[in-house]
Parts: sequence; structure tokens; C-alpha cells
Amino acid sequence: MKLHGRATTWAALPAVALTFAVSGCGGGSGPSRSPESIRSSLAKTYWKVNAAMPAAIDMDAGRGKFIKCSADKPKLAVYQIENMIDAKDDSTTAAQLLAQVKTALAPQGWKITLDKVQPSPTESATMSKTTGYVANKDGMQLQLLIQERTSDVQAGGFMDLYSGCAKLGKDQKSILATYAPGDSVDLYQPTKTTPHPVPTGPTTAP
Repeated sequence: MKLHGRATTWAALPAVALTFAVSGCGGGSGPSRSPESIRSSLAKTYWKVNAAMPAAIDMDAGRGKFIKCSADKPKLAVYQIENMIDAKDDSTTAAQLLAQVKTALAPQGWKITLDKVQPSPTESATMSKTTGYVANKDGMQLQLLIQERTSDVQAGGFMDLYSGCAKLGKDQKSILATYAPGDSVDLYQPTKTTPHPVPTGPTTAP
């Protein structure tokens, strides 16, 4: 897969991203909420974050899905929107990429810090140095997984947004099953006529 004509780390990072992400659901004590309200609420924040990204950073289309919450909340679900980020300049370091994201999102109240949960040596053994960062705001969580640039790949990684953990009602099991296949996602792909779409359900991602 390519991002804006450039080689990406999408194939190299998914297992690490998933392990890293699920370890920390956003805030929430687990009230019952409709999938539509959860998706719509997080989508508004996603598009605000997306619009704040500087021109020096490329972003792929967002991919949303409902997944199980953290291990200590097995009966709850969380909504995730995952985005690949990619430094346009091959000389940009991971530290510089992180600084660009921090500067862009600080005005929105996101205070990004080093995450206590980091990819294990086994998970990142085939990659260059990869570091996780996190920020919490209004019951949501933003996570960054940034990989240092190499001679073959520019600095980049994933930026994920999470809703708070919640119960999806009697249909929760079937909703989670709908998103279980890896390519079944809510695609956040802007168009000229719909610059900030809010998906209504999963499609097969390209």
C-alpha cells in the first residue's frame, strides 16, 4: 500500500499498533450508548484533529471500527479511528514528527506525553525504533505510535483516536463480529462534496 505515492509502514506495524492500542481504552465507566452516537461523536473530534495536521504530514484515510475494550473491561466496547501519518520530508526524524503533531494539536487541548505502555522488543524486532505516546481529553484518548526513519522509509506511524468504553446494548456481539475481518472498517475518506463524512457502517477497505 502507498500513501500519496510514497512507501508506508502500514504492513510493518499493524500487529504492534493493535497490541499497543487495545491496552488503553479511552475514559468511561461503561454506560450504554448507541453505536451511532459513539461514532458520530468521535468523528467530530477526528475531523478537527485531521484539519489541524500541518502540510508537512501526509495522512491516509481514517479507518474506524468497534473493538473490545481493555482486558479489565471485557464486556465493554470502544470505537477506534486509526490513521497512518507520514512525514513528507525524508529527512524528518521521529522527534521532529512528534513535535509537529504536538504543536498542531496543543491548541485543541491535547497534551501528548510518553505512554507507559510501549511495544515489546519482540513486537518491534523487525522495525526501527518505535515509540508510543498518549493524550486524554473529554473522555477520549489519542494515541501515537511513531517509527524512526530508516534509509528505506521516512518517519511515520499511526495516530489513533478512541471513544470511552461503553456497552452497545443487546447487539454488541454482532456489531463487534461485523468489524472482526481486518478489512471491514468505517472509511473516513473525504470527497469534494462531503469533506467530513461520518460513515454509517463498515465497508471493505481498499
